[in-house]
Amino acid sequence: MSEEERQLQNQAGFDEGPDFQLGSNARGWQWWVTMLATPVLLVAGFLFMRRFVMAPSAFTPDLPPILFDRMQRWAERLGLRVAEQNTPYENARRLSRALPEAQTPINTITNSYVVYQFSPHGRNGQDHIENTAGLKARLASSKVDLPGAWQHLQKAFARAWLRNKLNQLLRRRNPFSLVD
Repeated sequence: MSEEERQLQNQAGFDEGPDFQLGSNARGWQWWVTMLATPVLLVAGFLFMRRFVMAPSAFTPDLPPILFDRMQRWAERLGLRVAEQNTPYENARRLSRALPEAQTPINTITNSYVVYQFSPHGRNGQDHIENTAGLKARLASSKVDLPGAWQHLQKAFARAWLRNKLNQLLRRRNPFSLVD
């Protein structure tokens, strides 16, 4: 670079002196903080969602219908139609055929839902409180771990969903595939 070009750059404010280098170091430091903070925030957000939104941490009397409903919605996401005219056990069998590795938690959630939904207990007042306590005792005595079953089932659902999306992506990338 000639002397004239350097003088023109200095007059235009393009000084390559120590101030310019200090600015680039400051930007480098901010970049590293951003790069380190982003994964930490993503992991913290995932753990928050998993702990407080997606996974129950303890048994509550109304947990069986909540988990059964979530299980039905996941089945629909995976492309399995949930027929309203079918019994809960028929829908559970269909889901178990699609996810054989999750048969035990599917059966656990379905059984607790059937006990909750079809056992005689009132929905109002003192009868409901007494029967809810009885339901909780019956499910607790049968060693049912609904939160644990749901966590296991949720992992199986996530794996199946990812497999489906990957298969869709691979089929889309290769339109001349013989596999349908």
